[in-house]
Amino acid sequence: MLVLDANILIRGVLGSRVLLLLRRYEGQLEFFAPDTAFREAREHLPGILTKRKVPTTPAIDSLDLLSKVVRTVAFETYGIAEAPARRRSPSGRTGQC
Repeated sequence: MLVLDANILIRGVLGSRVLLLLRRYEGQLEFFAPDTAFREAREHLPGILTKRKVPTTPAIDSLDLLSKVVRTVAFETYGIAEAPARRRSPSGRTGQC
């Protein structure tokens, strides 16, 4: 199991490395993302795309395709682990863009 955050989802839209890794390990691993990750990626992508002069619609379509490989996990499922994860994180942050 591998959990992806919004940053990785965005990189999956903008680059090729994440997509290559997802394809390579799709049969061996399950990919998950917090329910907020896709929302955060959709919020941040338009600004990033505008700065890079990349068309928005195809990029959002790519993000939608990622949602077919990366399963969404509801906060009710992972919320209990959030505080311990923040304590383990050197910066006290997890899953933030």
